[in-house]
This record gives sequence, C-alpha cells and structure tokens, in this order.
Amino acid sequence: MSVEQPLKLDLTTAMARLLSDRELRAQFRNDAGQVAVTLGIDESARETFVGLNPAELEEQAQGLIEKRKHEVARLLPLTWKTLSLRADPLFQEFAESFWPEGHRRHLLDAVRFGEYLGIHCERSLNTVEWNQRRFDLVGRSLSFHFVKDLIIEDQTRYAIQILIRWRGRIIQRFLF
Repeated sequence: MSVEQPLKLDLTTAMARLLSDRELRAQFRNDAGQVAVTLGIDESARETFVGLNPAELEEQAQGLIEKRKHEVARLLPLTWKTLSLRADPLFQEFAESFWPEGHRRHLLDAVRFGEYLGIHCERSLNTVEWNQRRFDLVGRSLSFHFVKDLIIEDQTRYAIQILIRWRGRIIQRFLF
C-alpha cells in the first residue's frame, strides 16, 4: 500500500498565491517559514521564498490590483464615471475578496465587480454595459434585459436591451 505525498508547490505558483491573497501576505510578514510549510513549497525553493521582501510583495500585489482596476474601468466606463471618487476604494475592497484567473480574467473581473456593486451600491452600476460584459463572458446566443439606465442624448431611459450573437459578432438593439 502506497501513501500519496501531497504535491509540492514551485516558487512561481507559491508567489502567485501570495500576491493574490492579502491575508496570506499578512501571515507571511509574521512568519514566512510557516507560510512556506503551510503552502507545501518544495524544499529547493523554500529558502528563496522565505527570503522574499514583504514590502516589495505588497507593492507588486498593489501593482497587479492597479492593472485590474484599469481593465475594469475600460470595460465598464459609464459605471466607473458614475462612481467617480468612490471607484478606487470600492475596487480595492472588491479586489481583496476576489482574484480572477484564466485567459478571460479581465472580463470576469468586470462582471464580478458589477455583481459586487449590485450588492453594495446598486445605483452606480450601469446595467446596459454590465449586461454586455456578462453576455460576452457567458457566450449565449440571445439575451433580453429590462434596463433603467439607457442613455440617449444625455437622457436616461427605460428600455428592453436585446443582445444577439450572430456569426461571431454581437448585435445589440433596444426597444423603448
């Protein structure tokens, strides 16, 4: 009977976990050696891992959050504009609770940030653009939404938003 050994983490994977988890970075500042053991870092990488500078890790993690923030602002520009000065602190709070992965991570980040706003400050979320991002992410071929924030000639209107995926393109129409 053989007992399987848990997989050992390489340095790159361990650093990715550390950069994406604020609480883990706090534990690392207090006891880097224990974090290395807890993560199961390979013996050959443990010394390098323990020698990482916590201040530099925090700076690098913040840089990654800034990049995420920039991408979400690009994908949800009307929402970002409505949030104004609240955008940065709200995104910072959101980013500490969720870290997207995969090749569509920016789109996933925007959709999840929209969900977060829907819970915390509903009126700031522009549902027209959020529905577009969700449609992009999910990959449906047809979607209908009732929206209260369609902007036409600087006026907000109620409308039915129709999103259609046709031959690789997304077509959007409104009934109001």
